[in-house]
Amino acid sequence: LSHLGMRARSAGDGGMALVAMRAAVDSGQPYALVLLDMHMPGMDGLALAREIRADPRLADSRLILLSSTYQTGDRAMRESAGIVRCLNKPIRHAELRQALVEALRREDRSAPPPAPVPAAPALAGRVLLAEDNPVNQRVACAMLALLGVETHVAGNGIEAAAQAAEQDFDLILMDCQMPELDGYDASRRIRRREAQAPGPARRIPILALTANAMEGDREKCLAAGMDDYLTKPFTLEQLRGVLRRWLPQDRLGPGDVAPQTLPRPADHPDVAASQDLGAINPDKLASIRALDPGGGNRLLAQIVSAFRDNIPSVMIEMRSGLPAGDADRLRRAAHGLKSSAGNVGAETLAGLCRQVEDKARQGDLAAMDALVNEIEAEAARASDALAGFLEGG
Repeated sequence: LSHLGMRARSAGDGGMALVAMRAAVDSGQPYALVLLDMHMPGMDGLALAREIRADPRLADSRLILLSSTYQTGDRAMRESAGIVRCLNKPIRHAELRQALVEALRREDRSAPPPAPVPAAPALAGRVLLAEDNPVNQRVACAMLALLGVETHVAGNGIEAAAQAAEQDFDLILMDCQMPELDGYDASRRIRRREAQAPGPARRIPILALTANAMEGDREKCLAAGMDDYLTKPFTLEQLRGVLRRWLPQDRLGPGDVAPQTLPRPADHPDVAASQDLGAINPDKLASIRALDPGGGNRLLAQIVSAFRDNIPSVMIEMRSGLPAGDADRLRRAAHGLKSSAGNVGAETLAGLCRQVEDKARQGDLAAMDALVNEIEAEAARASDALAGFLEGG
């Protein structure tokens, strides 16, 4: 389990397991998964599963039954006890990993099936993506390709302003924090050029890509000449929605809407507050797989490789900023890692990076050494977990 990036605790019998589960609920950190041995003293696995199922506070935990024999009761009996999978010991690594992923993604069978969602019309147009983070670049490009738009990439604000001057784009997705020239100044440069251009005025929609959704960020976007924004990490549907609002009308399918004023930021929960399913949230990896036109792991492997390759340089930046008390250097490094960690489902890592970013922004460097150590350990754990997911197929 630790190799798969999960935090685990063991209990010697059913009674101890119930005590541990209730204590976890009381502390606000319920167990997402429970692996039950079929043959335990006093209370076997099925009996324990029934006890868990009968307690409303524990019933949301997914249950997997382990047995050294094939005597685990019939299927109806297991399902009525809340068992979602059965595994026979000894368990192979790939088999366990697959069972965990399926159990965590399994929906309650008693819930009504979701209504089918009609396919959305394909979009069109030329989009400039200004983004320096390699993980975020790959994820955004895959989403844009799936939506049907032609995408060009700029790695910093200087490149973005230059490409916008040399080529015609229907829309610009502008990361706010980039090296050499940030997204705010790049947007101002583009707006100045538009104002000075001869002939009919043309204003290219600029949509900010930001890791924050605070009220001050909204005003900062407006002041820089941006029109709207997406909070990272964003979903395919969130990207589709904002493109529909801002692409020219002749690029839209039926039912699309014209842009309104810049909306107030929606509630965007901190990724660190998500349920802790281990080092990696498998749903994030599933969403990346869904973007792959080949239906395999090629895109996921590329994104995971970019994420893992970037970790050493980020840690060097953080370690270099500590002795000199360079809060801005720490903030920039944490910001970049937070964003890419969110895209690959490393939610605990992203939460730790947010803490460093917030503290560095406030100039609070107390206990920063310990926090950077936590990030380094969690980054290694996330990296190993991602490798394990890919190995398991």
